[in-house]
Amino acid sequence: QAHHLKLEDKRDQIRQVFLYHELDLPRREEVGQMTAYEVARRLEKAYQLLGPTMARIEDEWLSPMLLRVLNLLIREGVTEEVPQSVREKAGESVLEVRYLGPLARAQRMDRVDAIERWVSQVLAVAEAKPEALDLVDWDEAFRLTARRQGVPEELIQDDDTVAKIRQARAQAMQEMQQDDARAVPQRVA
Repeated sequence: QAHHLKLEDKRDQIRQVFLYHELDLPRREEVGQMTAYEVARRLEKAYQLLGPTMARIEDEWLSPMLLRVLNLLIREGVTEEVPQSVREKAGESVLEVRYLGPLARAQRMDRVDAIERWVSQVLAVAEAKPEALDLVDWDEAFRLTARRQGVPEELIQDDDTVAKIRQARAQAMQEMQQDDARAVPQRVA
């Protein structure tokens, strides 16, 4: 029994080191088979705990190191230099490291949640006060949430394409209204 007590004590120490107690989750043995939702919730909580630490590691160590290595590769001629058009567009910070993994997405999701809550509030207020809808830049809100959720850029229409689609839709609506106006029989006085 002493051996089992020591083993359980070691497990508790490992759980403390990895902040398992902060996850506020029941032990795996107590819950039995988990559903996909439960697994997702556990991962989400773990990402929330790891997020600040990883963000600091990325900002203070990993990103500067990656940029330094890239600059060394450019200087040595191993890779091409950043095109002038990109430099002009980006300004001082020519390159930006963007992380794409599940932890990075979880870190960005706080803004998505904030946007969704705010839009819900605006829609609720808009029932009584429709001018509240004017406050939201709908295109930018949807673009930002799509990017933060990891939607591929190829699926997001650019501003010019969206303008053309809207113009074509407005023109089609105008033609339909004109056709409806012509179809109404004129009264003879």
